[in-house]
Amino acid sequence: MINFWATWCTPCVVELPELAQLQKQKEQRPFLILTINVGERKGRVHQSLKRMGLELPVLLDQSSNTFKKWGGRVLPTSLLIDSSGLLRYRAQGNPGWFDLSTDAILESLINQVENQTKAE
Repeated sequence: MINFWATWCTPCVVELPELAQLQKQKEQRPFLILTINVGERKGRVHQSLKRMGLELPVLLDQSSNTFKKWGGRVLPTSLLIDSSGLLRYRAQGNPGWFDLSTDAILESLINQVENQTKAE
């Protein structure tokens, strides 16, 4: 999963702890969350994550070009990308990562990757 976010975005800041919990919950599965901060400097991002007590992998998209290339218009935006690099699901805003319907989508995609790996 790729998650685009910013420190000034309240829904993003609310979602980040959920993402950290989701990553921990699925750490034994073929699932990884990579967060990309949009439009901010490293120091500000680092301070915000430290203040929230979160440890998530974060890349910086200071120019917002990556966000735009992926069709981003709203923060937060999350993209679920399969093992072939195909975009399988896009969430604009926080879909509620522990909501049953959202979890069903995640599990379906993770199961496909696991089954593909077993077949190889």
